[in-house]
Parts: sequence; C-alpha cells; structure tokens
Amino acid sequence: MAFINAENKKNGINGHLKGSAGPGSFWRVHDGKTGLTKMNISEDGDINEIFSISPSSRTSMAYMSKLLREGQKVDDFDDFMEVHPSTDAIYKLLRFFARFE
Repeated sequence: MAFINAENKKNGINGHLKGSAGPGSFWRVHDGKTGLTKMNISEDGDINEIFSISPSSRTSMAYMSKLLREGQKVDDFDDFMEVHPSTDAIYKLLRFFARFE
C-alpha cells in the first residue's frame, strides 16, 4: 500500500479502479479482494492524490513521486506504454484521465 498527497491540493475529480488480478495472483478474487487504485485530478491536470494497494505499489509509487515532484501532469501520461501483464493500475487511471483532460 502506498499513497501520495500534493502539498497544494486543488479541487478535482476522483477516479478509482479495482486492482489488477489474474491467474496465480495472491489476491482473493472470488472474495472481491483485489486491491484498489484511486486518484484525484484537478481541472488543470495536476495530480492531487494517488492511493494504491497492489503488489506493484512499492515500485510504481516511488517513480510517480519523482515524476510529480518534477511537475508532470495527467496529459504527460497520454502516450504511456502499457507492459502486460502488470498489477499496476496507476497508469490505467492516468491514461483514462488524460483522454478527458
């Protein structure tokens, strides 16, 4: 589990996605326990918050923290390339928000 909160958080829209799960994963899919990724994006594309409960949270949130400190916005993830299979749902939400930004 990992989370990032922006220091100067603005009003924004929330989105969430159940965690990725597949054959052989440690999630209890039949019980609906598949993790969660949630984020808040401001109207001007700033990423205010990211919460992630997944096997990849530890790694992906470290990189996201660096990118956000460098000023990356949701539009910057529009052409992010997916690597399959992945338990990371962060980029999926970012690409979704980027298309409607």
